[in-house]
Formats: sequence, structure tokens, C-alpha cells
Amino acid sequence: MPAHLIRHLLKQFTSQVYVYPLSSKQANLSLTYQKILTALHNSKLLTSDPYEACIFIPSLDTLDRDRLSPHFGQYIAHELVNLPFWNSLPRRDLDPDSLSTTTQKPSEYAGRNHLIFNLHAGTWPYYHEDEYRLWLGQAMLAKASFSTKYFRPKFDISLPLIHSQHPLQSGSSQLDQLVSSEHLRGRLDLPYLLSFKGKRYVSGIGSASRDILSHLHNGKDIIMLTTCRHGTDWTRYADKRCATDMALYDA
Repeated sequence: MPAHLIRHLLKQFTSQVYVYPLSSKQANLSLTYQKILTALHNSKLLTSDPYEACIFIPSLDTLDRDRLSPHFGQYIAHELVNLPFWNSLPRRDLDPDSLSTTTQKPSEYAGRNHLIFNLHAGTWPYYHEDEYRLWLGQAMLAKASFSTKYFRPKFDISLPLIHSQHPLQSGSSQLDQLVSSEHLRGRLDLPYLLSFKGKRYVSGIGSASRDILSHLHNGKDIIMLTTCRHGTDWTRYADKRCATDMALYDA
């Protein structure tokens, strides 16, 4: 999945892409970001020469910016702004090491031509969409769960939420099956059109949209099962539908 996604993403670029070398402090990359970097390194647009590149992608794992997450990188923000070309794009008359200093103030060009990947932002209980704990400057965002409020057309890239268990590459037979869901359903006579089983957050971000899921449930080919149990104080926010929903969820 990440390989196919990266190939589709890079089709939007006609210039070469430079991926920064992996930092020694970034040894514990998430499995998903490892797959993204692998897919990038397999791209025909990749260049090892930053002077030939137009797009710059850090090897810093910025996918999960929830400070309560085990994958949250505490020092990522510091390392990001000190990347060699973060504050100034490559020029052959400048030494890259001179552009990366801890005392340098962010320039007006900070983050320009850089692409940052993100799947999770904010933290409990509100999960603010724009809370990355990063200084992004003019960087582009390739992000999941984008809202129209923060998405910048023709600049940012909206991504699907990638599960860590997705394989790096899908077999051709799998891709062929996904071309036409109607054809696939007809061939296999699948009993369900849509199904979801998970948490219905009764407070904070996501609660409003997940509240609507129950209206799609018909008990036949659309099965939507949600539980209100989440965190330690979910009972404070439980609504009158929680008991019914959880009875179906636990059945």
C-alpha cells in the first residue's frame, strides 16, 4: 500500500526528490514510516544530490505528533529546523553545514520545498488538527484526516490513514480486484456492502462524525457497531444511545 501511494503521490511532481539521510537519533522509526521511506528510495525521481532536487523530504518520522503516543519523537522539532536545507535551499556556493546551526533563527523561507508526512496530530481530549508540535514554516503537508479549514489546495496533499499492517506492496491480483468493487462483489457474492466496528468517541474530535454512523446501520448489508467505552471518564459524556449501541457491539 505505501509503495502504490508514494508512486501516485510522486506523479504530481516532475522534478527530482531528495530524501535526507537517516539521523542517528531517529533509530526507532515507526513501521509505516519505514515503508514510506523504502518506497521513496525506490522511486525513479529520487536523487542523492540535493543540488539537483526540487522537493526535500526529511527522514524524520513526523507521522504521529500525539505527545502521548509511543511513536512521538520528542526531539523531532529541533532536528527538523536544523536540517541543512530547511532555512535555505541548496546553493553550490554555500557550505550545507553552515546552514544548519542550533543558533540560527528561522528564515522567511523556512521549510520551503519540503514535504512533511503526518497521519496523527493533536492529543487527548481535543486532538486539534493543526497541533503538530513542529515549526512547519512554508513546508507542504502530506496528511491524513485533512479538513477544508486547513487544507491548502494545489499545495498540500490529502492522504488516507495508513495502518501499520498494510504491506509495502500489493500484489497485482489484489490491485486488479480493487479496480471495480461492484464487479468484485458480484463475483464473490459478498454479503456486506459496508462494515465498521470501533469506538464512537463521545467527546472531542471525531465524535460528531462518528455519531452519524448509527444512521447507516441497517442490520443487513451495512453493519455499523460502535462502543462508547473510551478512556476513563467516558461515562461523563455518554448519551442515551450508548446502551443500545454497546449491546449490539458486545453481541
